[in-house]
Amino acid sequence: MRRKVYITLLFCCFTTLSNIAFCEEDYFKKGSLEYIAGNLEEAIIYIYKAYTKKPENMKIKRLLSEIYIEMAAQYIADGDYVEASKYLAEAKKLNLKQEKIKQLEKSIEKLEKPTDKPPEPKRVKPKVIPSASAQSAAKEPVKKPPQKRKPSSVKKAKIKMSSIKETVLVLKGKIA
Repeated sequence: MRRKVYITLLFCCFTTLSNIAFCEEDYFKKGSLEYIAGNLEEAIIYIYKAYTKKPENMKIKRLLSEIYIEMAAQYIADGDYVEASKYLAEAKKLNLKQEKIKQLEKSIEKLEKPTDKPPEPKRVKPKVIPSASAQSAAKEPVKKPPQKRKPSSVKKAKIKMSSIKETVLVLKGKIA
């Protein structure tokens, strides 16, 4: 009986240790799938976990750097330069893709700087105070001549007929 318990315990220990040994690959695979799906926040979590398990792995390092750069580019596009700078700093620590990082940093600097032109003053229209005779004329309602209106049922019938004609022409192939 004891022998079976020991064998079961040894089996559990080995399976647990084997799962721990391949853990960074699992994180990398999950992170890669999230990256491909476009979920960059989730991808960063998984890839960073894989990177902390095995920082010397170059494919993990490259993908993490690429994700940091893409996140920074998204934040630049959204106008959040502080968050973009944080992601660029993280990407810089990995010492990969320095050209892209420098380009994004330059674009942040350009976008953050205020323009040299002073803002144009707003033009205020002068208020016109109407005279007393204009005020009394404005109070009297203006009468418009009555317009002849077609009954709404006639308008609806014309719209229906035109749409039916167009449908028939489309079915016959005369209108593309």
